[in-house]
Amino acid sequence: AGILIEAHEKGMIIGIGVNMISAPEVSDGGWPTICLADIIKTNKDETASEAMISLDAFRDILIIEMETALSNWQISGFQACLQEWMALAAFLGR
Repeated sequence: AGILIEAHEKGMIIGIGVNMISAPEVSDGGWPTICLADIIKTNKDETASEAMISLDAFRDILIIEMETALSNWQISGFQACLQEWMALAAFLGR
C-alpha cells in the first residue's frame, strides 16, 4: 500500500495502492502492514474476505474523498492541506 504523486507540466498523477484483503508480512524490521479487511471486521470470527467491501464501493468512496480533498486544496491552498495531512501522519518523525 502507498501513495505516489508525480508532478507533470499540466497537472499531477496520483497513484494509490491499498491492501484490500491481505497485507504482506514485513520481515526486515520495516513498518507493520495492515489491510482494509482487518480494519472493517465486525467481529473476530469473521474472515478478511467476509468483512470486505466491494472494490466498486471502495473506489466510489475513494473518488468522493479525493474530490473533497482537491476542492479543499483549491479553496484553502496547499498549506492548509499540508497541515491536515501532518496532523494525521501516523509515522511522521519515526
